[in-house]
Amino acid sequence: MPTEGKPPVVPLFGLSFAALSLEAAADFLAKEAATRRTAGAAGPLFVATVNAEMLIRAREDAQVLSVLRQADVVVADGIGVVLAARLLDRPLPGRVAGIDLMEALLERAAAAGWPVFFLGARPEVLPRAMAAVRRRHPKLVLDGHHGYFTPEEEAAVLEQIAAFRPALLFVGLGAPRQEAWIARHRPRLSAALAMGVGGSFDVLGGAVRRAPLRWQRLGLEWLWRLKEEPWRARRMAALPRFALLAVAVRLGLAREEPGRGSP
Repeated sequence: MPTEGKPPVVPLFGLSFAALSLEAAADFLAKEAATRRTAGAAGPLFVATVNAEMLIRAREDAQVLSVLRQADVVVADGIGVVLAARLLDRPLPGRVAGIDLMEALLERAAAAGWPVFFLGARPEVLPRAMAAVRRRHPKLVLDGHHGYFTPEEEAAVLEQIAAFRPALLFVGLGAPRQEAWIARHRPRLSAALAMGVGGSFDVLGGAVRRAPLRWQRLGLEWLWRLKEEPWRARRMAALPRFALLAVAVRLGLAREEPGRGSP
């Protein structure tokens, strides 16, 4: 489902990453959402925030790769992706963290009077996240539903979203489940834009502490998350694997494009 406008892109590991800074990405997406909302376009603009871990998953799982390729806009949510792009002489303007992009879009939604829907997080966390956003944006029209719904309850969740008709739909079900959920239900979603935001609601709701700004600026947010959530150690094993893969691609020792026979 193509967008009316397209950002400049950088091809990396089988995906096309938007070559936009955080602010430029927020401006572009807000403009596209406004266009789709005015035109009454069927199905939302699909935005995927992809980090090194997701690229490894996509390399090993054709279904994950297929879902990510359905996204209209892919942004580099991870310093590893930015460094790999630089190593391969295809530099990106910088990291576009999903939570930062969501915050920037919330500012634009509040200014435009757009309704926003949050889907995800635990039942006790989501209300706290929504309350935190309302404190920052008192005029924002906001609704939501926690992410712990059963398959039998999913139809009711979709009906709640359809009745609310959000301009922006943020889905925090964890990657790649959230992207697969958006892709699967895209024809039924009445939003102008849908984006996976991982654990952003946990941060907004105070259940998880985000890395201090100095850690973020040093590109060490991943290390902070590992310190705060040691259970992530197994998942983060993908980071050194991705670093080695990027070097191997640079040296011509591995294929960049995912597919059969890729190391």
